[in-house]
Amino acid sequence: MRRIQRRATLRWFQETQARKVVQEDGAFPSWLHGMIARREAENLLLEKSLGSFLIRISQSRPGYTLTYR
Repeated sequence: MRRIQRRATLRWFQETQARKVVQEDGAFPSWLHGMIARREAENLLLEKSLGSFLIRISQSRPGYTLTYR
């Protein structure tokens, strides 16, 4: 079931979002970390200062998730 959800989310991103966030050089913005797990996002922020954040693509449903410290 998770695999189906992830595929649907990736399809949503590719079809509706990618062209909106891709920069002129073809790269994604530094704050967008792709489809990563919540724990991975939290680990990336462990050493960051309070107020730091990242945006990731939700693994469970089409959409973005804000992870912050």
